[in-house]
Order: sequence, then C-alpha cells, then structure tokens
Amino acid sequence: MLSTWRRVNFSHNGVGVIPPRSLRGFSLRGDAVPWSTSDRRSRLPAGWDSLRRTILRRDNHRCVWLDQNGQPCGEPATEVDHIRPGDDHSAENLRALCSWHHAKKSALEGNRAKARLRREIGARFRRQEIHPGLM
Repeated sequence: MLSTWRRVNFSHNGVGVIPPRSLRGFSLRGDAVPWSTSDRRSRLPAGWDSLRRTILRRDNHRCVWLDQNGQPCGEPATEVDHIRPGDDHSAENLRALCSWHHAKKSALEGNRAKARLRREIGARFRRQEIHPGLM
C-alpha cells in the first residue's frame, strides 16, 4: 500500500527543501509498522522510560538529526532513536529525534530491509539460463 499524506494547515513557498516544522500538519499513513505487531517494545530494557528521559534531557529535548549542511534539526524531540540498528541501548547509541525524522529514518531502514529480502528471494528462485552460444 502506498503511503498517503493528509494535508492540515500547510504553508510553504514550494522552493527548496521543506523544513520538518512545515510538515507538522501532515500525517503519514500506510507503510508504518504498528507497535501492535512489532516485538520491539518487548526487547527494550526494564529502565527504558528512565533512559529515554535521560537522553531527551541530554539533547535538550531537541532533534539532533543533521541536515545536508551538518546543522541539527532543532525541532522539539519527542522520540529516542537507536543510531545503530539492534539492541544496543547504551547512551552513546541513542539520540533524541522529532517524530518526523524518526519516521523518515525508520522508513529508510524498512525500505532497505525490503530490498534486501527481495534480492534474497529473487536469487533463490531465479532460474539460471544457459547462454544459447554455450549450449
């Protein structure tokens, strides 16, 4: 299913990169993986809520996603992200992100995983054809 954007109170001049704060009125629906079917929450450590608050405080409750110029986003951060995939919950592997950048990163990771799976399945079922000149 394709993702769809729902427009609510949007204003932008249409030139250049759209800053995340301009997309505050938009919501992405479709390809998101719901928590209800994910095992991610069960893999979080017992003190996750406390660790999450610590990371948000450390990053001043601001999104630390770097733009193409190396500048942090700076929007209010509401989510804590694992920099490297996996279950490393050390403070060095965690950062505060706004929901827009967290969704963007998660979508990129999901798309990479889907592409890898497609390649693996394709390789498993692809028929090796012999070139007619080699028969």
